[in-house]
Amino acid sequence: MQNINLLEDIELPQRSVITSKLVLKVVGLLVLVLLVISIFCTAKLSRSKESLTALGGFQQKLIAKIISLEKKDDSPNHGNGVDSTGHKMGSTINFYGYLHDIAKHTPKNVWLTTIALSQAENMIMFRGHALSASDVTNFISNLKSSSSMRNRAFNTVQIRKNENTREIDFTIATDVMGQL
Repeated sequence: MQNINLLEDIELPQRSVITSKLVLKVVGLLVLVLLVISIFCTAKLSRSKESLTALGGFQQKLIAKIISLEKKDDSPNHGNGVDSTGHKMGSTINFYGYLHDIAKHTPKNVWLTTIALSQAENMIMFRGHALSASDVTNFISNLKSSSSMRNRAFNTVQIRKNENTREIDFTIATDVMGQL
């Protein structure tokens, strides 16, 4: 048996869809896109660094201002609810002192839900939850030893066991005068 090819071979030149010129153009375009992206990212990073530097400078100035204001309030009443001008509860600097002492002296097993500071009545009130009643008494003792609440009398103490969560719900507050 012999195979006979009835169709003649047509010789067409081979054409490649991908030519070297096309590859060169695509590579050039990719390099150009990467260059533009890197320039954009560098500019954005530079602006971010400038912003961070400016914020760092602002933070330093703010800290210096707070320290200078705290140093100005050297009155004998500082820390007991009366500022150097004689106002009860003082300024925002004393407010910062209260918040600092609250954060520093709150035991791990105590969670505060409400903090109320009344400048007009010179009253402080806390509400929250604790794992045990002894955690609440430790919290009160810690607060009384803090610099901003050293002379405070917490005359209102309400403690109730929450049957659903088995935690202790509490409210502690100074009276209207709040002084010992």
